[in-house]
Amino acid sequence: MKNSLFIIAVLFACFSAIANAEILKISTLESDEEIRIEFSSQGCFHNTKFFYVLRGGSTKFLDVTQAKSEWNAEKKEMVDLGVVPIGTVALQVEDVNGLDHLFSFYRMKSDGGCTTIDHLKVEYIRAGKIIGEEKITDSSCAVSMISMMKADEGYRKRVGDPENWAFLKQIVTFNELTARIKP
Repeated sequence: MKNSLFIIAVLFACFSAIANAEILKISTLESDEEIRIEFSSQGCFHNTKFFYVLRGGSTKFLDVTQAKSEWNAEKKEMVDLGVVPIGTVALQVEDVNGLDHLFSFYRMKSDGGCTTIDHLKVEYIRAGKIIGEEKITDSSCAVSMISMMKADEGYRKRVGDPENWAFLKQIVTFNELTARIKP
């Protein structure tokens, strides 16, 4: 009985902590706040992992780092090659709003159905302390499709305009921002 009460108390504490966790919007990040994202994506033809840090202040910045790995034929396994900094990009107002839309999209429930699965572990930091955390999984392939639809109107018309295109076209993806970083 004592063990049962202890387990119930621990579960209550955990759920209370989650309920009190704070989720920050990129558009309102202050200079002592940041959002750290561990992003991994695995599909039929890729397996990638990136680390993003969104830093607040009057100008917002995105720092991008990539975890590298390669197939070792002798060991018959993927081998970790370490982490490589990609760079930093200053975000424009449209980027910030687009990232807020991206997170809103990720938080929507989707049916999935795609062989590509994106996992995001998001930590919200204020004054160096974690104030909230989210874990997001998306198996809809929609984020990569949004990028293709924005880049090629013909593609969008071929696959059919989504009902919520007015919302989706405002999304800015991490791939779009990473592509702006000059080596």
